[in-house]
Amino acid sequence: MTEPNTASARQAVEAYCRRYAIDPPFEFSALYPLTSENWVNTIPFHLDPGCYFFYAEDGSLLYVGKASSGLAGRIIKYFQTRPSFAIRHTDWIKPPTFLQTLKVHFAYEASSLEEYLIQELSPLQNRLGARPAVTDT
Repeated sequence: MTEPNTASARQAVEAYCRRYAIDPPFEFSALYPLTSENWVNTIPFHLDPGCYFFYAEDGSLLYVGKASSGLAGRIIKYFQTRPSFAIRHTDWIKPPTFLQTLKVHFAYEASSLEEYLIQELSPLQNRLGARPAVTDT
């Protein structure tokens, strides 16, 4: 398993913050391995609005998403926890292996930041328009 290089995402967020005079800049979490053992730990910034990044096992950026309220509420919709931890949807190009979250200051910032990051980073899943289906269950 290759730990993702998050430098390009960090640089894009820094550029966004400079461009729109956002100070202090948004805060990144550490990488969160998407394993059943780790799933018992709280998702970073779980109650905050922000953006999230899914990375594949090879370190490539798969998907950038947003949550205008708690990040955990949005992220958990991609996974099942019972009877065991697994990715809920099978339409991923590669399965996500790592998660990283980014806390914004205000909920309205998440939408424009997500759009900017997709344009700048061209994540595999966003770029192809094949967004993983997420249902409100």
